[in-house]
Amino acid sequence: MKLWKKKNLLILKKKMKQSRRKFLKFLLVGSGILAIGKILGFDRIAEVNAWAEPGQSPPSGNVDTPLNVGSTNQTKQGNLTVQGTLKATNRLNIPVGTDLFD
Repeated sequence: MKLWKKKNLLILKKKMKQSRRKFLKFLLVGSGILAIGKILGFDRIAEVNAWAEPGQSPPSGNVDTPLNVGSTNQTKQGNLTVQGTLKATNRLNIPVGTDLFD
């Protein structure tokens, strides 16, 4: 091998070694910065700012209360659709004038 080729090859190897060291240093420093930010909770700032406290306690101003199996009387405004069998174990009140078959 000619002398100039050998010299160029050694220079190239040296530059590759230097660039590898720079990359590893960059990777180590970057990982350290990310780890410190995670420990200090900087990744939670956006989550905290995105949360808005509700204006009223539930269910006021939130959603309607659901129909449940409690023993108190319940009223639902709007239509009620039952997909399946509707069973009334005690009695079923149907107001006069209600059209049962639309």
